[in-house]
Amino acid sequence: MALYDRIVAATKAAFGQGINPHLFRDCAATSVAVDDPAQIGIASQLLGHRSQATTERYYNQAHSLEAARSMQANLVRLRHGPRLPLDTVEDPG
Repeated sequence: MALYDRIVAATKAAFGQGINPHLFRDCAATSVAVDDPAQIGIASQLLGHRSQATTERYYNQAHSLEAARSMQANLVRLRHGPRLPLDTVEDPG
């Protein structure tokens, strides 16, 4: 628990928000799923999962993230009218 508390305190001091050790693992798997979905298998090895199903949970989370970004981009386009090309909409994440 002492190491956990030190990591949370250090990340809070550095970023203004505490990050627990498990969230670093979550971020690693989600980053692989978002940035290179074809390589999602490496996330299992990286995290030491015995089952690909465990890692698949994070892959599904990545799909939710992509869906939220797409929805945000569409809302921005709707606000600015139909003539705004999609490639001019900034990625909110």
